[in-house]
Amino acid sequence: MIVKICSLIFNKEKTGFLLITFEKKECRDEVLKIVEGIIPFNRYLILEGEMMMPFLPMNYSILIASDCWEDGQININMDFFNNLESRFGLKWNIDYYIGYYSSLAASKFLTPAFLSSNPGYIFYTAYNTKDDFFLFDYLRPHTFTKNEQESNNYIWVSVGQDRIKISWD
Repeated sequence: MIVKICSLIFNKEKTGFLLITFEKKECRDEVLKIVEGIIPFNRYLILEGEMMMPFLPMNYSILIASDCWEDGQININMDFFNNLESRFGLKWNIDYYIGYYSSLAASKFLTPAFLSSNPGYIFYTAYNTKDDFFLFDYLRPHTFTKNEQESNNYIWVSVGQDRIKISWD
């Protein structure tokens, strides 16, 4: 029942998320520094995560929750992958892996039963536009605020295929 209700709400607000997992913490941290400039979303909640089971592969993650999910998912195309691969020297399925979570998949991933029974990821808030979407509100109580980087004096905006950083200092 919870999954169905969440799915309906996430679908109505057109939200979903992207989970990028990394083999090495250094790779995740380098991508995290510039991820705001390469994602095609204007409203987002970006979390950094770590698996509690260090012996498994792909233990480090970035979760990007966003509105305009269908349009944004189309815009996460080869340019996004090329940025990861050429800029950071990462190789698909060796150094990183990307999973797309639509409204229905997000509602399954975020059920209290799944989150409480899965000792897997611990998430920390990295970037938060503080927009009010149910998906964002659902994720926030499951995160910690270590190293939160507030975007107080700038905002990233998508203009066509480009991302522009606007400051107001």
